[in-house]
Amino acid sequence: MAQDYIALLVIVASAVLCPLVAHIVPRKIVPETVLLLVAGAVLGPNLLGIVQKTDIIHFFSQLGLAFQFLLAGYEIDPARLHGAKGRKGLLTWFATFCLALLAAWLVMDAQSNRLAFLAVAIAMTSTAFGTVTSILKDRKLEGTAIADCTLTYGVWGQLGPVVAIALLLSSRQAWQTVLLLVVLVAISLSIAIVAKRVRKGKTPLKRAIKAKGRASTQMFVRMVILLLVALVAFSASFGLNIMLGAFAAGFIMRYILPKGHKRTETKLHGIGHGFFIPIFFVESGTRIDLAAIGLNPVMLAACVAALIVVRAVPVFIAQSMGRRRRLARLRDRAAVSAYCATALSIIVAVTAIAVDAGALGQDTASVMVAAAAVSVLVMPLAAQLLHGTSCGEKSQRALPLQGSSNPNGAHVTGRRRRASS
Repeated sequence: MAQDYIALLVIVASAVLCPLVAHIVPRKIVPETVLLLVAGAVLGPNLLGIVQKTDIIHFFSQLGLAFQFLLAGYEIDPARLHGAKGRKGLLTWFATFCLALLAAWLVMDAQSNRLAFLAVAIAMTSTAFGTVTSILKDRKLEGTAIADCTLTYGVWGQLGPVVAIALLLSSRQAWQTVLLLVVLVAISLSIAIVAKRVRKGKTPLKRAIKAKGRASTQMFVRMVILLLVALVAFSASFGLNIMLGAFAAGFIMRYILPKGHKRTETKLHGIGHGFFIPIFFVESGTRIDLAAIGLNPVMLAACVAALIVVRAVPVFIAQSMGRRRRLARLRDRAAVSAYCATALSIIVAVTAIAVDAGALGQDTASVMVAAAAVSVLVMPLAAQLLHGTSCGEKSQRALPLQGSSNPNGAHVTGRRRRASS
């Protein structure tokens, strides 16, 4: 037990120091998550051996993974999953997956098993949606056409791999996995519909929840955590990856609160990013073998190149197709592709699944996670250099969604009319 407390102390200390170091680095080009992974690799059993792998730390890490995907699911606007944009994003992800299968077949050993082959392919199709949305917010790009296009394709780079992990990396037969997914969807829809009716109605239950929500009991937060733990427990009990249950919980939250709830969001981010999510990244970093990465620079370069080509190229081609293009400039479409090729969380999770199953070697997994960390360092920086954050931002504003309010819309229209007259 003392060993667990010491490991937790070191991890929490790392969680405090890494954001400070990230802030000190010029232009803040090194994300906090990369530093957390590096801290885990240095402090873990492959180097200093201060943080050892224990069941309790691993359990906290899994809760961090659940919070990561809860918040990622909550960030996704369901409107992006259907309509012309949704179909285009989904087809682009399928094209990415086919290209990833080809790339995995070309680079992997012929003796590699099916699980390792699929894990590598799925990893190459991912987008770190939560990381990208945070970067877009920090750069004040919310509402621009670049951000809108990035989210259109990036949402499938998060959702597609999560579903693929459940379907393709499961040990049970495909029809059984599909049946469990249908049950999970049915449960999620039922919870969402009932919760939304309670929220819109005028019942004693709603009044009680609202009253307790203002009190120290933090009822809203407790209910979200109950939802998260319930769906994660369902996923774990039936052999589905817990990412799926956590993602479903985030989707339900967004359905119930389509316009968001600032107070609840702030508290959930505080719990997740304040404690559990840093533990996930540091614990994942303890799996990284820095010596293996140093001995395989060619493999590292190949993995980085594969991540960029497999994910960025289909997104760039998809943007360039069709008569009506959201982004006219070639550089802006390249910037969107660079944002979408930013990958981390899915790769960390999927390589851990493959390593735990004995399908993927720890050396290969370490190199893949390192390549993902490099993508988080390089691709957002490349996107910033391509489109900039000060020039052309206002002219590239996305049009408001139908039915949404735009306080500046009448003023702009008036100016245009005066100019045309």
